[in-house]
Amino acid sequence: MKRIFKIMVSVLCLGAMLFAFTACSQNKGTSNENANVAPIVGKWEYEDSSDMYYTFNEDGTGSYYFVSGEMKFTYEDDGEAVTLHYETATEPSTYKYTIKDNVLSIEDSFGEYVTYIKK
Repeated sequence: MKRIFKIMVSVLCLGAMLFAFTACSQNKGTSNENANVAPIVGKWEYEDSSDMYYTFNEDGTGSYYFVSGEMKFTYEDDGEAVTLHYETATEPSTYKYTIKDNVLSIEDSFGEYVTYIKK
């Protein structure tokens, strides 16, 4: 009887350990998934106006919102520059950018950097 009790306790302890390790592994998987998301993904508000912002989606689509409308686009990102293919434009536009501490600095068509804050 003592032997059966010891075996049952051992099996229960082993099950508890497996459950604990499995839970840890799942958390690590979630953080790895987030690590694969490009840093540019998200909503970026112009630093001087919440009425102007970019939204970059994980699926490579996005929009630029401004006071009088919205311009939808698809994009390609290499981590240093983003190429936007606006629905209404015939040619794509490529902009250099940097991201640091949730601040996106993106080069505009005049070569000046414009700052957006991640929301």
